[in-house]
Amino acid sequence: MLGNGEINRAQGRRYRATIKLTGLKRLASNETVAGVLETTGFSEVHVEGSGGTRYAEALWPKADVTAEIPPEIVKIEEIETPIAGVRIMRAKRKPKAPAKKRRRKTSTTRRKARG
Repeated sequence: MLGNGEINRAQGRRYRATIKLTGLKRLASNETVAGVLETTGFSEVHVEGSGGTRYAEALWPKADVTAEIPPEIVKIEEIETPIAGVRIMRAKRKPKAPAKKRRRKTSTTRRKARG
């Protein structure tokens, strides 16, 4: 992020933005907001939220560029790009020990317990 409302967009990097919409723009659908981001050059745009606050994630596929940030974008940050074809390994849980089988108390087992 640079000063005075500018950002340096790097090719192949993903970005997350917080967008604040006011007035009639608040009524725009997430698809419309995504379309606006796509017209500025972003791809793989995903927008969530409703009303005045939206959250967008997108990929910058073009060459590196420094550009002005629209006033609606209040926060923008670079996020990690997952490596294609690599799965995140998770630790396996230990299997639970088998539960002990409880014997059902019948009249015969009660008599044996008494003596």
